[in-house]
Amino acid sequence: RRLELLRLLGRDVDAENARRAWRLVLETNPDDNAALVALGRIETAITSISSDDAGNLQNIGVDKLIALGDYRAFELHDRQAALEALEAAFEKAPESHEVYHRTLALYEGMGAWAEAAKLTRAHLDAEDSREARQGLLAYLAQLSELRLGNPKEALRAVIEAFQEGGSEALLGPEAARLAASNDDWQELKKAWSLAAEGVTLRSVRAKRRLASWYVGPLDSKAAARALYDECVAIDPYH
Repeated sequence: RRLELLRLLGRDVDAENARRAWRLVLETNPDDNAALVALGRIETAITSISSDDAGNLQNIGVDKLIALGDYRAFELHDRQAALEALEAAFEKAPESHEVYHRTLALYEGMGAWAEAAKLTRAHLDAEDSREARQGLLAYLAQLSELRLGNPKEALRAVIEAFQEGGSEALLGPEAARLAASNDDWQELKKAWSLAAEGVTLRSVRAKRRLASWYVGPLDSKAAARALYDECVAIDPYH
């Protein structure tokens, strides 16, 4: 009986009939967790969103748009319609981690990598946490290089992650690899030169990294020697 009812829940079924079908499932098996979850989504969509509002997503609040997106994605299996709801939610609350991750999951499932990158950039602009920003930039770097074939944008993301306080030991080699693939070291040089100012442990690490680049692709042994001398003056035992 449950399988027969599930066949009724195609993408063209309306929410009221879907609710009726899941209630019949629960009459047969009250402990059916999948049916409980599905019915919960449908109840939320029906009780909180009028038919007029469903046609004008700008009138709906973020929580209700999330519920509508869930209903369309998981019950109607209509990812495009779900995206319409979640994109409207993201427009209202680009700082929301929940909305970002739900929308991103749909983009990834559809192979919409350019849209995923654009979404991540917008979420990054609204994110205050440095740690969270570093994670977003790491994802953006990977996405740009591996999915979009854009190593220049990947390098930009790695540099930004470093400027946000990311690990020099991890990001230095990655930035150098991407700079070499682009044959463009100028932005990298600028970022590490700025980090090399001062007398902190991080600045010493940046000086050493920058010096190694001057020995190699930046081709200035005099600049490398000056940076090594600065490192020794700050920390002669390092």
